[in-house]
Formats: sequence, C-alpha cells, structure tokens
Amino acid sequence: MQTSSKNVGTASGKGELEQFLPDYLKDSLRKLDNPIPIPTCWNVNDCSPDLKIDDNLLSVRYNGTRIAAAVRANNWIPEEIGVYYFEVDILDGGDGDLISVGVATLDFALARHVGWDFGSRGYHGDDGLKFLEQGFGSRYGPTYTTGDTIGCCINFDSTAICFTKNGINLGYACSFYDDTELYPAIGMRSRNARVEANFGNRPFKFDIKLYIETLSQQDLNNLNSQQDFNFFLE
Repeated sequence: MQTSSKNVGTASGKGELEQFLPDYLKDSLRKLDNPIPIPTCWNVNDCSPDLKIDDNLLSVRYNGTRIAAAVRANNWIPEEIGVYYFEVDILDGGDGDLISVGVATLDFALARHVGWDFGSRGYHGDDGLKFLEQGFGSRYGPTYTTGDTIGCCINFDSTAICFTKNGINLGYACSFYDDTELYPAIGMRSRNARVEANFGNRPFKFDIKLYIETLSQQDLNNLNSQQDFNFFLE
C-alpha cells in the first residue's frame, strides 16, 4: 500500500479527530486503542494547479481552461472505521456541470476527472454516469448542478461504494479492492465551477447514522437466520 508524505491538516488525537465528525464515526473511533488519521480537508499539496483551494481548505474552485483537474483529501479513509461518508456541495456548476465526486488512490493522476483512470471511481454531474477506472461511463443516477449536494459512502465491510444526491441514496455504484488506500476526491472541468466538501464538520444531508443502523440490523438478521439454519441441521 502507498502512503503520502504530503498530508496536511491531519488530526492527531482522538479529541481533535472527533470535532470533525458526526456521532456515527465518533463511536467507531472510541473502539480504537490509538487515534488514526482521517480525511478532514483537501490537500493543498496534492492538488491540480488548475484548481484553487480556499483558505478554509474545504472549498475548491476551477481556474483552468477546460482541462480536467482533481484534488485528493489530506488523508486516506481508514478501513478500521467500517463505513465512511462525505458530501460535496455544488456551489456553482460552472459552464456545463463538468464535476466528478468519488474516491481515488495515489496512483490516480490529478489532470483527469475522478473515475477516468486507474485508481479512481466517480459519479459525474453533467451526464449522471459513473466512471470506474476508465474513460467511458455507465448509467447510474441523475445529473447534478448548482445547489445540489452529492455524497459518497464507502463500506469496507462489503467493499461497496454508493452515492447520494440531496440526501437520497442512489444505490450501489461499484466495489473496490481490499487493502486499497482510498482518498475522497473531486474533479472539475467547468469554468467558474466551485464546490465545498463536508467531511463531518457539519450535519450531512443524508442520514448516514440511520443507514449504518439499518446495515447493522440486516447483519444481525442474517446472523440469526444462519444460527436458525444451523440449529435445524443439528
């Protein structure tokens, strides 16, 4: 696995970590003996020169000329937390809503849209397609534009990724490989486009806590069904 020496804005202690996070992730962190780095902002040292990160390290604007540009977060998503979620507010879709939201590894080149190349998976605003490590997409969800909020949920237990739009789950999008260090990532190619990330420092549009509780109940039901089946066999 690769690690980055270019991380900035890394939270180092449990107390510092928790101030960025909703309740669902605080519970996961309390189960760990040692604090682990988590995504808290965009990485100014891991960003295309055609993007400008604002002083809050959460808002990003496109300054290029129709050349795809991407940025990764300051830390990868630790698999120990089980389920991770972040959202991106589309403050301005720019000229054409050429925006991508998803995840990427350090192998992914930042002069591309998220999902176009190896090591990245993304949901695109202009056509609603999902792009899975290749330059052509497949049908997934609705388009999105100025005023919309796009979320990305990574489930390490099932190695599955899904996206949300304005708090609505759009369903399963793709899977990913075990032991892959995934970073939240966004890409843009629209003049005047601007987005802002929410890594848990404020409430989400999507009820991620209820979603995780539903997953936990499904796991419990599956376990009980398996136990009943084993008892029947005995």
